[in-house]
Amino acid sequence: MIIPSSEKPASPTPSSTGTPTYATASNTYARAQPAQAQPTATTDNTVIMALTSQITQLKKQHRQEVQALRTALEQAHGENPTLRRELTRRGWTGQPPS
Repeated sequence: MIIPSSEKPASPTPSSTGTPTYATASNTYARAQPAQAQPTATTDNTVIMALTSQITQLKKQHRQEVQALRTALEQAHGENPTLRRELTRRGWTGQPPS
């Protein structure tokens, strides 16, 4: 029996081969999955507020740490002349022993 060309499928399809194609299988899988909940504006705002607060706290901590380092550096610079005078009084010339 000869099938007219108008009735022959041009390419394999799920109906002609009995096997679903990749596209058909993936579409079926996608439809079977529950829809993911989209984040709401409230959730976004909460995250933004939390991150903003954390950044503010970190900036404050950074300023405090920098100030403490500057204070320590100023103190060390102030001690240098005193230490040099003490070394000179003890006879240190600044030259390594030979």
